[in-house]
Amino acid sequence: RVSRTLGPRFLGCAPVLARLPLARHLHLEAEDERSATQVLHQLLQGNKRYMDQKVDGKQSEDRYSQNVLVEKFIERPLTKSKVKAVVCADAHSLHVASLFDQAPGELAVMRVMGTAISPEDAMVGSVEFLVEQQSPSILLVLSQSKNHVVECAVRLTMLRAGRKDAPQLPEEVTTEDLCIVKHVLPAAHDALLERPQGSFETLCRLASQLNMWNSIQALLQSSKLIADQVATGNLQLHGAYMNKDTGKVQFLGQHPSEASLLSARPSAEAMRTAEDPPIPSEEALASLVVGNKRYVAGLGGKVILHDDNVRLQLSQQGQNPVAVVVGCADSRAPVEILFDMRPGDLFVLRNAGNTVTSGTCNIIGSAEYAVKHLGCKLVIVMGHTQCGAVTAALDTALAGQAADDRTNIGKVLAEIMSSAETAAQNLPKSDKANQLILATKLNVHETMKKMIQSSHILSTSIVEMDLQIHGAVYDLFSGNVEWLGQPKDLEKLIGEELPMHQWKTKPYVRDFSSPFTDTPAAQVLKQLYDGNQRFMQGESVKQPAVQKPVAMIVGGGQTPMSLDKVFDVAEGSVLTQRTMGGIQNTSEKVDTPTASIEYAIARFHPKVLLVLAESNSALVQQALEQIDGAPPPSMPMERVLSDVMVSALRAVEQVNKEGLLTAAGRARKIRQLTVELDALYTIEQLLVSKVIRAAVQRGVEVHAAVLNQDTGEVDFMGQHPMADYICERLDSRDQWVNSFSDPI
Repeated sequence: RVSRTLGPRFLGCAPVLARLPLARHLHLEAEDERSATQVLHQLLQGNKRYMDQKVDGKQSEDRYSQNVLVEKFIERPLTKSKVKAVVCADAHSLHVASLFDQAPGELAVMRVMGTAISPEDAMVGSVEFLVEQQSPSILLVLSQSKNHVVECAVRLTMLRAGRKDAPQLPEEVTTEDLCIVKHVLPAAHDALLERPQGSFETLCRLASQLNMWNSIQALLQSSKLIADQVATGNLQLHGAYMNKDTGKVQFLGQHPSEASLLSARPSAEAMRTAEDPPIPSEEALASLVVGNKRYVAGLGGKVILHDDNVRLQLSQQGQNPVAVVVGCADSRAPVEILFDMRPGDLFVLRNAGNTVTSGTCNIIGSAEYAVKHLGCKLVIVMGHTQCGAVTAALDTALAGQAADDRTNIGKVLAEIMSSAETAAQNLPKSDKANQLILATKLNVHETMKKMIQSSHILSTSIVEMDLQIHGAVYDLFSGNVEWLGQPKDLEKLIGEELPMHQWKTKPYVRDFSSPFTDTPAAQVLKQLYDGNQRFMQGESVKQPAVQKPVAMIVGGGQTPMSLDKVFDVAEGSVLTQRTMGGIQNTSEKVDTPTASIEYAIARFHPKVLLVLAESNSALVQQALEQIDGAPPPSMPMERVLSDVMVSALRAVEQVNKEGLLTAAGRARKIRQLTVELDALYTIEQLLVSKVIRAAVQRGVEVHAAVLNQDTGEVDFMGQHPMADYICERLDSRDQWVNSFSDPI
């Protein structure tokens, strides 16, 4: 048995192996079955079985009863399936597990339109997360025929080359304005150069494969973890091409330039440059919060650089800071270090007492430059304990004197005097230490107030949901940053109501009203709900495949089977995109996962876009660990975690105020809130896309739901409660941004 498993090379070792304990026999057997060669062999043989069963009119999953499928879905700690391979496939592809005749849970699948993977976007981080979590021996990028994105790119390329035999495609997707099409155009261009007289079908096949190699290159050049795993032989990265008509998969091996790509592996040190998209305000705040947690825990050090190439990259590609920090000039408050940020991450403005003057002010003007020219979405005003300037102002106030504004230092103190006087008046019988703490916080709020009232750019950015201003106080002794939040009278300072600000700052309360109303979208949701109930009860119904999707599901990568099985819908009736999160969009540019959704909406006109969160997502657990001060993640992983940390921070803050009595109850509530809030935050980020907002105006409904990974049941949450307001403000913001004239 052992000799047959290990193969001819190990026949001579059989007597020795026979004397080993049974547990070690099984361990060696399992390890060999998970080797790259064995896994590739299993995938190849599974695909042959799939094609044979397809010819015979059978389905490869017939060997699993519906009850078995439900049991396979639910993870069991002692019988959890080992992931053999991570597969990146198209969102409009066949069932990947069925295609390779693998049991549910044996393949982890990422899906995006066009199988498009761009350097340094959420897809790279998603794949890296799965590789790190599951330790597969194979990472497979699967291209295919009848790839809609590739067909669009090839048609555009043929037309540009003067080819009159380019076929007609739906008008909505014949424009290169769709970002996902732009991504695939280089592959289509190279395909035409290789076969200038090739037919449309031939060019599409070549372009699909070239796009696959391009995606593999993006993984190797953007993820140090993946590149290191490939270089050490712990992971093999392969490409494959699937004929969608027959289901036959052609394994194409490793990237033809893999050796040269690995010779220039990405550095562990990475910098944000002007080529990176701006970070949304809430994600920027989360990165500062967890950075300070690392600093306090002694796990900081990102500010230290050893790679000269990284410094060169930063000097040549421009800056793209995460946030503006208005801080004190005190030498004991080193801003980048206490937030564990890299060079280029923070736009720091410092003076004695972290003050600004009303009206014309260099600090305010510099902050405006960072917001409008560099794209910063977050401004932090940070004081610190034992501040010399605030102490001097408080001493002056306690002495009943006024600051001497005839001197420069007196002018600095004059800006702090109102805060010092208020602190002395509010705490007349308290000791000076407590008065100083209050004066420091009041001074932070006063600076925020002056910045908002004195800057049309900053105040308008806040109204348009493009900027947040937060206060903070750094404790010199503990290293902790106390977060003061946004100004409590923000709406009064701005001069109008801010409904989204109200929703974000109030405790989150779930709306339990039914999403199944009398609309075309609601009818699709009811179909999904009914199908999920059948799946739960083991009563799934076989349905013929269809070509017209009615819904698109945006889910995570940890559900162990195809999502259309979970909803018991016909193959082809839903588009399934699976990533681990990390969506980051701006009005100027959307990321690859969002571009994929844009294309799907333009091409297939689904009635529903369903954001499906996973109840037991390991990503949520990692985000919560980051909040507790875990070591810093890699740059790709940081992009994936950033949006989840926004929801985790809000959940922790809310639960801390609710007073749960047990540790288990607190942990469960934090996870539940994080999962639900993250689904809603994902919708907020998707609505940044003009294409998706336009679809919503035409009647497409964007809903959130949570997949219970303990039972398989889907809990439909409904639409974002602020969706209409978000769309209205984002439309207004885009108009304002487009009309802004940047003098710099």
